[in-house]
Amino acid sequence: MVPVLDPLLKAACARFIGCPVLFAPQDLPIPLENRYRNPREVGADLVADVAGALAVYGPKTIIVDMGTANKIILVDEKGAFAGCTIGVGLGLGYRALVNSTA
Repeated sequence: MVPVLDPLLKAACARFIGCPVLFAPQDLPIPLENRYRNPREVGADLVADVAGALAVYGPKTIIVDMGTANKIILVDEKGAFAGCTIGVGLGLGYRALVNSTA
């Protein structure tokens, strides 16, 4: 999500769908200890991944989220966000190899 588009998305959903939009974690408080050096830099997608994993698997978990970007997320033994690696997603990597290598 691109934060500058939040007001536009909220207005569009209210007008065309008739429902409110809730953003994580601003509108949906997610009780999660974030041990990243600058917690405000951790995206809502990572927070949602951790919240979902904690609900299903509990603490001490490694999450692999493969999409536009591939992410490996570490949840420590206390259930805190401990860190993440982010790499190129499969589709983007494939296109780069096909179009940019001999």
